[in-house]
Amino acid sequence: MTIRNPAFPLSIPVLALSLILFCQGALARDYQVEVVVFERTGSTDVESEVWDFSPENLAQHQSRMVNLSTKATEDFEFDPALTHLANVQRNLVDSGLRILRTANWIQPSAVYQNAPLVSLGIENSTMPYGFIRVYRTSLIFVDVDLQISPLDGQAASELAGATIGATVGSSLAAGEEIPDNPHYFISEKRRVKFKEIHYFDHPRFGVIVSVWPSESEQ
Repeated sequence: MTIRNPAFPLSIPVLALSLILFCQGALARDYQVEVVVFERTGSTDVESEVWDFSPENLAQHQSRMVNLSTKATEDFEFDPALTHLANVQRNLVDSGLRILRTANWIQPSAVYQNAPLVSLGIENSTMPYGFIRVYRTSLIFVDVDLQISPLDGQAASELAGATIGATVGSSLAAGEEIPDNPHYFISEKRRVKFKEIHYFDHPRFGVIVSVWPSESEQ
């Protein structure tokens, strides 16, 4: 007499789903990563945004940036020409947005500790400044840590005025003033899938990222 395990038939679809999820990020292959960083220009409808320009907040963000800079992959090169996000770049320009940086690179699939930490700019130089890391667990993740800041005092005044609008006084802590050189940050982790377009949003600027299997493996 044969006794069947009633749980066995249910384990097949569960196992299949687990394998699909695992293969999405863990399969040994190269990734092609494309990035567009853009700035919102002119007046924007973000008067309800509350900006924390306190020295403590700035120090916390910049401490993270300094820590990441010590771990960045040295001499990692990327191509500014885009392939998969070329139409996205054109649409942003046609919409009147300012492109700050474009980047296109190929990297190996790797876990967090071994994945390259790609620098998109050097502090106090051309905007933006920060880092992007693409890595795998059983899925694919993108970590974005970027900041922008005006290049001079006049730009800072225009940027702060356009961003905060007429309600500047109510958007700041009591007694706090907009600094001559405000900094705006994006620090976010996102789970992604191949060939998707992901938008990292901020009222002052934005980052668009897409991850594809390299051409040789598509």
